[in-house]
Amino acid sequence: MNAVVLGAGGFLGHHVCSELASAGHSLVRVGRRARAPGDVEVDLFDPTLDLGALLAGSEACIHLACDLVPATAEQAGWEGVARNVALAYRVADACVEAGVGTLVFASSGGTVYGAVAEGAKEGDACAPIGLYGALKVAAEGVLHARLAGKGTRLVVLRVGNPFGPGQEARRIHGVVGRIFEALIDDAPFTVWGDGRQVRDYVPVADAARAFRLATEQPSARGVFNIGSGAGVTMDELIARCSAIAGRTLRYSL
Repeated sequence: MNAVVLGAGGFLGHHVCSELASAGHSLVRVGRRARAPGDVEVDLFDPTLDLGALLAGSEACIHLACDLVPATAEQAGWEGVARNVALAYRVADACVEAGVGTLVFASSGGTVYGAVAEGAKEGDACAPIGLYGALKVAAEGVLHARLAGKGTRLVVLRVGNPFGPGQEARRIHGVVGRIFEALIDDAPFTVWGDGRQVRDYVPVADAARAFRLATEQPSARGVFNIGSGAGVTMDELIARCSAIAGRTLRYSL
């Protein structure tokens, strides 16, 4: 299969590309920064970029690109939300124009369902947390609306909190990385909430496999939650990371 991965330079994107390549698929890796020879380095948020030409000849598109994380979305405000929702529309439009058969979109499992996401099913109503959750829900809606009745199959994967090899501790995305950064630096760490909030943490290799399967299986359509199925409290997560690091995290609520 010929596939284009948008956001290939990110943590999840790198693992998705490796998973697809290991299965024998031919890839065009697109992102803000090149991580491998032959990567296409472009600004996907540039409205003048011809996405149709970029996707020409491809059978599948995996859309992972997002320039916000929960911690930065509030600061970015409406402009940031609009920028990412507009990109979702442009990607869907380009898939239709280029005759791409499959579009797989990376949504969020941790922010679209609300403060209590444990046990959430795909058909449950969304109650997004903050602007990041709101933009993911809006992007999903735009994709469903634009591709309704078209020849492009849409799969939305609501991914929990992926973690694993290659996660950069000093980048703001990913609480596991931020915890280890604080442990390495012996720095204080602030927890939002009371420490008992439950989230799902999924190994990045499992998340990458889900993207490959969604791309390969023509029967897959609609929304799927991607997670471990076992919720972990923030207190438990900190304890596990501290045990691995062999030191105690100094944190406050």
